[in-house]
Formats: sequence, structure tokens, C-alpha cells
Amino acid sequence: MPQPSLIRALGRWDLTAIGINQVIGGSIFLMPAILAGHVGAWAPWAFVAVGALSMVIALCFAEAASRFDTTGGPSLFAR
Repeated sequence: MPQPSLIRALGRWDLTAIGINQVIGGSIFLMPAILAGHVGAWAPWAFVAVGALSMVIALCFAEAASRFDTTGGPSLFAR
């Protein structure tokens, strides 16, 4: 019995979703400057705190992913 594999193809809706994600996700480059202006001199500490929080979230995803053999990400974990 052959092993199941990922389908490596993008359709029209996949490409549309990627384009929309690029437009919306582009604000990630604008937000740090705006937030640094609001936080002021505490900006470096805020940067470190957000990095630490992101690492905690990444570790939670890594732990959840280690419990499954298939692909699916958060939707698989929720199911």
C-alpha cells in the first residue's frame, strides 16, 4: 500500500488567498514602527517581551504537532 503524500498543486482559490494574505500581511512591516512610537523608550523591552510570548506560542504548537502523524496544523489539533 503506497504512503499518502501531500498534493503539491495550487489552484485559482489558493493563489487568490495567497494574494490577499500578502496584502493584509504587509502591515506586519508597518506596525512595529507605530507601536514603538507609542511605547517610547520601553520599545526594546516590549520587543523582547513579544518575542518571548511568541516563543511560548511556538512551543505550544510544537507540542501539539508532536502528537499527530498527519498534516493539518491547528485544524487537526482542534479536531
